[in-house]
Amino acid sequence: MSTVNGLSKAGNAFDYLFENKEEPRNVFSDRDIRPDRDIRPLNEEVKGKFSTFISKAVEIATFIPRIVFSIFFDLLLIPFGGVIALVAKCGVNYNPKENKIKKGITPILLLHGAKSNEGKFIVGRQFLKKEQFGSVFSVNYDGLCSNDPRMGIEDYANGDKIRGMIQHIKEITGSDKLILIGHSMGGLIASYYAEHLAKKDEISVEHVITIASPWQGAPMIDRGWKLGGQFSKDKESKSLQQMSRSGGTRNDPHFRQSLSGQAKQSDEEKAIKYYNIWSTVDCAVPGTSGTLTQNPNRQRKFTYLGHLGIHVWPSVWRQVQLWLNEVYEVTA
Repeated sequence: MSTVNGLSKAGNAFDYLFENKEEPRNVFSDRDIRPDRDIRPLNEEVKGKFSTFISKAVEIATFIPRIVFSIFFDLLLIPFGGVIALVAKCGVNYNPKENKIKKGITPILLLHGAKSNEGKFIVGRQFLKKEQFGSVFSVNYDGLCSNDPRMGIEDYANGDKIRGMIQHIKEITGSDKLILIGHSMGGLIASYYAEHLAKKDEISVEHVITIASPWQGAPMIDRGWKLGGQFSKDKESKSLQQMSRSGGTRNDPHFRQSLSGQAKQSDEEKAIKYYNIWSTVDCAVPGTSGTLTQNPNRQRKFTYLGHLGIHVWPSVWRQVQLWLNEVYEVTA
């Protein structure tokens, strides 16, 4: 666990710098309260206003540094992604060996985003190695840094690679339960499988964790279409059309809205619990575009991570780890 502790400390340093949540000290002391005059309501009101003022002031003062950091860190990850793709091309298998598979414990499947591959979860896997957690699996959809433009979210979820992998996981672990964790498009693929296909496969998906997934759409995609020509909507891949703010293709113009609505209903009915992580400075999936659940205990907002950085940042995976502690009922 030394690797995890080191990564956590690095992430905590930035959390403290940009997201210090320490409550401001009370503006009144006990000696200010006379026995004949209870000013506790006023105390709490002033404290709340002061806290809000400080939070807003810090947010405004650090906005430019946070944007700069998110862009800089994303740019640093581009060559890292190239190295990961080359490693993946050599046939590296990230999934556990047969003698390391945990039988009877709910396994975890990681689903990557568009133009990516399973190697991007190299940091996340370090946080999922807890003895009490189930075996961790991942899968590539098609190209290591590209996607078939004809394939949509439902096509990936229903394809042999993902659906076949899930059946394989069921066979080798002996568990008919599964936890899905997805980054960006991977979160929507996870949701589609959980909502439409899991019951057909006799798989129980009770927990879906999404990291920067465009539940409310990715406006950057729509803005790109305004350039026209080769950048027009008709030239765009099916999956990116589905993740856009408009939310679908010509044949199914409301795909994303429909999927988000189904997922939200399942979450409200507690049939499937959704957990969302997002960032306010993510240019691809900005702010609340990455939110679905209304339960504050299953949300985590970051204010300094871009779309690439968010799925390798230690504090993100520490949050995932904390949620999984509850799922697996880890006591220590």
